[in-house]
Amino acid sequence: MIATVRGEQVWLGGLVREAAFSNGDLTNFATENRRIDRVTLGLAYRPVPLVVFQLAYEYTRTDSGKSLADVTNFLPARANENDAHAVLAGAAFGF
Repeated sequence: MIATVRGEQVWLGGLVREAAFSNGDLTNFATENRRIDRVTLGLAYRPVPLVVFQLAYEYTRTDSGKSLADVTNFLPARANENDAHAVLAGAAFGF
């Protein structure tokens, strides 16, 4: 059994929030800076060298008051949700 702990922090500087065009000209361009923090705690079981089964818990959050839906495409989030909890399960087989 293998236990893992992983932490990530991503800084999105200049995230495009809005772009407006009129007659082919850029008339409005709004950006904002965002941060995403993620912590993953996992367990892996390797019964033989080429097979692994994994189970993990993941916590993801972004700036307070900002939605995760703006910066992730894999976590379903409402406009007022700035954090998410996920349980991940997987298996890998090598040949």
